[in-house]
Amino acid sequence: MLTLVFACILFASCKKHEVDAYAEVDNVVLVYMAAENSLCSYADGDIYEMCVGARKMSKRDRVIVYVDDNKSPRIYELRDTTQYKYLTPVKSYNTDWMSTSAEALSEVMTYVHGNYKADNYGIVFWSHADGWLPEITAMSKTRSFGIDNGRNSTSSNDRSAENSQMSIETMASVLQSFPKNKFIMFDACLMQCIECDYALRNCADYIVACPGEIPGAGAPYHKIIPVIFSTSFSSADIAKAYNNYYDYEVEEYYRDGVILSVVDCSQLENLASATAVVISQFGKNDISGVADYYNFQNESATNPRFYDFREIIRSWCTDEDIYQQWLATYNKTVVYTGGTQWYSAFIGFGGIAQINDKENCGYVSMYFPKDIHATLNKWYEQNEWYKAAWGGVKWWN
Repeated sequence: MLTLVFACILFASCKKHEVDAYAEVDNVVLVYMAAENSLCSYADGDIYEMCVGARKMSKRDRVIVYVDDNKSPRIYELRDTTQYKYLTPVKSYNTDWMSTSAEALSEVMTYVHGNYKADNYGIVFWSHADGWLPEITAMSKTRSFGIDNGRNSTSSNDRSAENSQMSIETMASVLQSFPKNKFIMFDACLMQCIECDYALRNCADYIVACPGEIPGAGAPYHKIIPVIFSTSFSSADIAKAYNNYYDYEVEEYYRDGVILSVVDCSQLENLASATAVVISQFGKNDISGVADYYNFQNESATNPRFYDFREIIRSWCTDEDIYQQWLATYNKTVVYTGGTQWYSAFIGFGGIAQINDKENCGYVSMYFPKDIHATLNKWYEQNEWYKAAWGGVKWWN
């Protein structure tokens, strides 16, 4: 009943500008910007970059931008002829709503698929994120994808319990109601974790994301939009264009950098099976020397580390043959890894981190349960990846 009431209010409160009735196009990419938070100031700049990049699309391609910032939520349609200074929403909403809700994502997805018949779809999620961790409403001081403060505010208090987030399970549930995406890209921190990948395995062919933090400015859309719509498209090329921008074109390389990987979702169930073999035989409560992507904040009950998945398995597996079998499956799954020498790690006013062992680093994280994370551990035991890959192995309380 609440969902029905929400939907009625939603549709009654929207304004709609002219848009082609069910346009038949080749490729459509939705950029879903949950920007009602401290990243709000970056949204307009990224939309401008998208308009620049869209000039290199074909006439049968579209970028659909949904943005919810400190103004009312709205949708833009970008074509190869779109100019930023004349940009006008094709749909806008008079009533603010939580863009991190299942209802909001579903409504936007319905709009896209209801107005654009395409051969291929892709989606970019733009916001804050904390990987697989439960949303604030379920677990204080954590977030999964997105932050919506519900106040049309640029508040920097992103961790407030009043804010709304979207769990990865909720995201997956919504996306599975629509045709599979060619790719999902996360322009958000910490989303290249195996738990998120596995939850979204039926929602996209590939996932492009960062296992650590990304700079506030995020993706160089003027560089990656032409790549996305290239006739020789590959998801790895998105990551390469993103990395190359920060490697060669950003002057403050000592502060801004990024590491990215691309996961082939069709291989994730095979990887879960291979991982279950290793964990069942060698899993232990020890990750000495394993790199992690989020080591600059004090570890606490709700602030865990994001350890490198491949390094965990390497440190555990004492049988070289079994490890090599696992690694072969991993390499089929993680089809691209790369990044700048230094990547962003915001300590105080800004900081950097570095991958020290590129040979064994996998550029995908995995949660490592510890007794300090008692509540998170209980959530993790309900996680799809845990059920598929850990096989009930448990050493924590």
